[in-house]
Amino acid sequence: MLAFSSSDKEYSLPTTDNIIEADLLISVIIPNHNRKEFLVSAVESVLGQNFPKAEYELIVSTNNVELDSFLSTKGIKVIHEQSEAIGAKVAKAIEVSDGEIICFLDDDDLFMPHKLKEIYELFSKNEIDYHHNDSMIINKAGDVIEERSPWMAPLLTRLSTVNKVTILNKKDFVRSAGALYSLVAYNSSSTSLRRELIIPLLNKLSQIRLGIDLFYFFSSLSTKRKIAVDGRILTKYRVHGKNSASPDLLNFDSYIETKLEWLMKVIQSRSSMLDIIPPDFMEVKDDQKMEIITEKLLAKSMPSSTNLKISFNEYLYYIKKFLQINMRGKRLPIRTLIPFAPTVLKKAIWYSTYKSDVRRYYGVKRKAGVTVKS
Repeated sequence: MLAFSSSDKEYSLPTTDNIIEADLLISVIIPNHNRKEFLVSAVESVLGQNFPKAEYELIVSTNNVELDSFLSTKGIKVIHEQSEAIGAKVAKAIEVSDGEIICFLDDDDLFMPHKLKEIYELFSKNEIDYHHNDSMIINKAGDVIEERSPWMAPLLTRLSTVNKVTILNKKDFVRSAGALYSLVAYNSSSTSLRRELIIPLLNKLSQIRLGIDLFYFFSSLSTKRKIAVDGRILTKYRVHGKNSASPDLLNFDSYIETKLEWLMKVIQSRSSMLDIIPPDFMEVKDDQKMEIITEKLLAKSMPSSTNLKISFNEYLYYIKKFLQINMRGKRLPIRTLIPFAPTVLKKAIWYSTYKSDVRRYYGVKRKAGVTVKS
């Protein structure tokens, strides 16, 4: 038996390989990002689960009709969504889903063979509506390059939940996790939730272009059910050339243009999410406001024209919060002043950042098994 802890009681899970009888349906949703070279493996990792196939469905949301013939032969629901916004693809898939539980899987990641069985056990036996598990990191070829996710490690250590499951009410989780709370949203392929959470928010969801994993977590904060932080490896997260950094690094002007476009998407998406954070999680909302203003300051510090505005009140809010919230005694970051600097200075600062990103990008690609030219 596998034991795990809760805020008020101890649980045990069976670890045998016997197939269990399920009475709630699970929907797995894969939004396709034109990475069909990995999609087949992602689909096979879902269809190869040691869980009754009659008890779960697989939905692929894509704008690539060339994939239809492959997917239809597997008995997979195919949803066509032309919007490039990740939120629109997922929202349309959720609309046609039948499962009480939704599991998300990016088209370049993989599920471990026992993932759905473990998800069923947790959701059917506990009053939880949000679950996030640890993952291992693989490269383009599928070889393991990290046994555990380096992003989840600080949170799992703080909660003492490595290799086990901890169940907490959400206020206790946010208080215990502190500044690390958002790590429980990192990587959509490690996230599962109850469908009823997201159905009222589909219009909001369809507007999300980046950071959709945070949206899933914020959607869970409005209920009294608990959250499950799972320190077991149930997902394989793939690092490769298309998800590790911007491809526009060979030209400084293109780099700036792409970076600014990305920042604008982040600002728009995070701003849309603020409304779904309930009032009793004001510390989370304040943190997200700080993130939005930080991204705005970053965008305004770039040597390119933008219509983005930072209000005087936002600027004061940022300075006040920076000095108040566990940052007392520290100097204000230089990004608060760069937006007012001359363009020539902005270019010099960002060119240094550009060169640093180039070095980091090629280092990540080599580690991910992608051949690059120096």
